[in-house]
Amino acid sequence: MTFKPHKLVLFKKEGCEPCQKAQEALDSVLNYFPQYEEHVAVMQKENHSALVAAYKLETYPTVLVLDRQCDEIKRGVGYKNLTIDFWHKALSKIHKLEKECD
Repeated sequence: MTFKPHKLVLFKKEGCEPCQKAQEALDSVLNYFPQYEEHVAVMQKENHSALVAAYKLETYPTVLVLDRQCDEIKRGVGYKNLTIDFWHKALSKIHKLEKECD
């Protein structure tokens, strides 16, 4: 069975400069492609300790690529991996796959 990506979840923590940069890159993409917003969730580590533990998150920023059952398909860790190019490619792929399911 192939699991198709459904949502990207960015976990960040308070006072984290790399997290802020990852958020800025994401915001830049969402400014041009607002239709992608439905495929993104941003969560503050401090407010979601159960999810942090469940997904065994240790480094921030971390983005999880989740399928419809919230199972992890892939993860990206660190600002250098969460560039504008990453966000655009990942979100456009998810958006396309979601439209095919409609």
